[in-house]
Amino acid sequence: MDDRGDEPNLIGGKRGATRLGFTILLRFYTERGRFPRGRSEIPDEAIAYVARQIGVDRTEIAFYDWSGQKDRVPPCPGQSGARVPRMQCGPMPMR
Repeated sequence: MDDRGDEPNLIGGKRGATRLGFTILLRFYTERGRFPRGRSEIPDEAIAYVARQIGVDRTEIAFYDWSGQKDRVPPCPGQSGARVPRMQCGPMPMR
């Protein structure tokens, strides 16, 4: 296997839009050191390529929620805007 390391294990339990979106986020982060700001940063050709590699129809990307947890989870108490990993701040909210 190439530079993907544990990537197949990370996406193994995901299906459809979540599998495709998560894989794209993971690859984007691996390549650029940050997450994309939205769908507009991902070329259609890249989505089609990744979708073929993981066995998901490329049109599933339309159902992926690009907003992520950052818009649904309040900042940690006492952090004054600092970016702290969520696992240090308590449980994730239920949808």
